[in-house]
Amino acid sequence: MNAKRLGQSLLVSCIVAGLGLPTATAKDVKITKNSNNEDIAWTVRFDEVQNGNTVDLAFDATKFILTKTVTFNNNTPVSVLFFEDAVATVDSENSGGMRIFMNATLTNKSALDWRGFAEQLLDTTPVCDGGQDQRANACKVTTAGRNPATRPIGEALHPQFSHFHIVAATRLGPFTDATAGGANTKSMLTVTGGPVKINADWKPEKIVLHDIEVQGFRRQFVLTEVPLPVPEPGTWLMLAGGLVAVGGWVRRRRPTAS
Repeated sequence: MNAKRLGQSLLVSCIVAGLGLPTATAKDVKITKNSNNEDIAWTVRFDEVQNGNTVDLAFDATKFILTKTVTFNNNTPVSVLFFEDAVATVDSENSGGMRIFMNATLTNKSALDWRGFAEQLLDTTPVCDGGQDQRANACKVTTAGRNPATRPIGEALHPQFSHFHIVAATRLGPFTDATAGGANTKSMLTVTGGPVKINADWKPEKIVLHDIEVQGFRRQFVLTEVPLPVPEPGTWLMLAGGLVAVGGWVRRRRPTAS
């Protein structure tokens, strides 16, 4: 299975399996500063129990770090929703937008060692048509007071969809980046080379999450992640299920515009 198809399967199964529990409690965490120390207004929304796995989040505005603490009691995905609190009235595309560091403690309480791990970002509000596969300089926006007022966005280092950056401070051990073409500026991050044994932790540090802000848009995206144990046919069948539920989940979870 190639990286693109795997990423789509991981995302879908996470949405289907991870956020549909009637007993889960929705929680919000506010993101108030980006890594350029600029004021921003974003929210992370998550369910603290997802298909038997537990999730907790905290944001440190002084260090611009979102910390995830997840206990995987089984190898099903978990996911969280990021959304801009209001439609952007001032274009911040030339600054940082929603750009933060992400640390995590991910505990393996499943029945299998982890040989890899996958994370993907689904941008549900791309700036222009073409979705999150659209690439550099593929669209233009117009901003009053700018010269020129209309200019391309979505440069090679900062595509117009939500994306990861791997920077000098990023730590992925014991895994290494196995994403085709490298994870930097991509919407999917796949790592391999573990293992993370049963009852052990994986603690990645300073993975960058970035989504530009554009005047007139209220951005949002979903982060999904899943451990990759030694693959078995049944595992891939599970991850490939549930494609028809994606659209319905996004509509149910989309925040009401203020």
